[in-house]
Amino acid sequence: MTLPNPLAQTGGLPIALADRGHRVYTIAPRYDQYHDAWDTSVHVNIGDDSVGFFHTQDKGAGTYITASHRHAYLPAGSVR
Repeated sequence: MTLPNPLAQTGGLPIALADRGHRVYTIAPRYDQYHDAWDTSVHVNIGDDSVGFFHTQDKGAGTYITASHRHAYLPAGSVR
């Protein structure tokens, strides 16, 4: 699976699909505080953890949904 920038450095597939008229939704972990993303107020509790979902739109590549979880912000190798 390829993801668009700035979410991932590989990209291309969502933009190509959007260029062909498809509605494109990309779901990825929320690794950063993206300035144009807004909280959807949708939260899913999984055990003792909560996952929140954020939304942003790119005119060229479609809609991005990012999932926020406490482990997404930890440095690599530190997940317990």
